[in-house]
Amino acid sequence: MPGRTMKAMDIAPQRVARTRSLVRGIFESNRFLDLIRHSFAFEDSGSSLNKKIAGYHQFHAVNKL
Repeated sequence: MPGRTMKAMDIAPQRVARTRSLVRGIFESNRFLDLIRHSFAFEDSGSSLNKKIAGYHQFHAVNKL
């Protein structure tokens, strides 16, 4: 998926800006805690346990609802 800006509306223009936007967006303290508390799921495939995290679009959609 293309990187998004902090408001999740616009696509970030370049690789460095996308990384900066990702780090600033995820590690804002309230957002990070919300992400850790509510955006992980575990899948048991029988031979292993896999941890999955919501994508930015899923995270923002759920919080908007």
